[in-house]
Amino acid sequence: MKLSQKNKLILVSILVISLTTGSFASIPGIVYRYGHIGPVIFAVWSPDGSTIVSGGGDSNIIIWSVKNSSSGTGLYKSPLMDSLPRDRVSGLAWSSNGTYLAGMSWLDGLHIWNASYHKKTTFHPAGYSFSAMSWFKDGFLLGLLVGENLVDPYLSLNKTAVLARPNMMNGSITPILKTNATILDIKVNTNNQVALLLKNSTVVIINGTQQQSYGFQHIPKAIGWDNQTLVVSVRNEIRFFDGKSTVLKNSKNVTAFAFNFNHSELILGDEGGVVSVWNKTDLTKRLEFKTPSYRIHNFDWRGTSVLVTSSNSSFFQYSTINGTLLDSYGGALSTFTAPPFPKAQFLDYPFVSVQLIFVLIIPIIRRKNIRFR
Repeated sequence: MKLSQKNKLILVSILVISLTTGSFASIPGIVYRYGHIGPVIFAVWSPDGSTIVSGGGDSNIIIWSVKNSSSGTGLYKSPLMDSLPRDRVSGLAWSSNGTYLAGMSWLDGLHIWNASYHKKTTFHPAGYSFSAMSWFKDGFLLGLLVGENLVDPYLSLNKTAVLARPNMMNGSITPILKTNATILDIKVNTNNQVALLLKNSTVVIINGTQQQSYGFQHIPKAIGWDNQTLVVSVRNEIRFFDGKSTVLKNSKNVTAFAFNFNHSELILGDEGGVVSVWNKTDLTKRLEFKTPSYRIHNFDWRGTSVLVTSSNSSFFQYSTINGTLLDSYGGALSTFTAPPFPKAQFLDYPFVSVQLIFVLIIPIIRRKNIRFR
């Protein structure tokens, strides 16, 4: 039976549309994307080191098996939290004792899982959006934006923000601090001192009932604690508020930093995708390596390897001894006929859309005998 041009067009359209739904996911030559769509914001080791949990700008929190070879895409993944496509994950951290994992997004609230990744509770009071989160020794601190649940918090500069402790039993909150600047990050040290990074270029330290503020000409990119010393990255500098005005100067603007377990070394990531390891005592650079990224988001340092999240839809595990790439997770493009990975949950839509346009337009051009000069 000979098909008409119209019927051929209909059949081809059905085929290509079905590819976008994954019903022909085993067809070779189709580009698959494993893991996150868009940048990975966080990647953290599980307490026992057997799994890695990542959170991205696509609102997903995903579990990955830790592998022993650099074999490419993750062997196992399972989304923990799904929300609106624009609702980025704004917090992901294990409790200090490794009992619970907390994950948070702007609009979807705070979610708590146990060490086996079973949901324990969800904290989501009406009228708030969630900008930052950190663990106390005995609970949480939350940065909340009042009445911003329908607006992207990055667009708000003058809305009321609240630092609060949630009551996980009844869903109420206990305000600790109110400010007119968006809370971008929260870091708590071992003495329960709190550092807040605010969008008005201010860092606030809260120690019990006492508060101290530091103003900067430019918005800091990251904050942290070197034991009980506040550490802030501003442009290409790492500033230690240790009473000695200690400053480490990098070649490019620093976007993330972290200390190793005993705080003898410091790792930096910059806006050029370069990672460097520094000795903290004399602030000399020991190691430098380039990642396949243009911006580093976060680190999670464990032993002699570090997880690096960046502007890529992948995250990477590097050796902090020699800078060797040990593994990569997610974001890999595969065109294998029978890839040794689990079936993808979604396809790379832009790629398929381009195919669809050409498959639909070319037969129409031929049928109408249109010529281009």
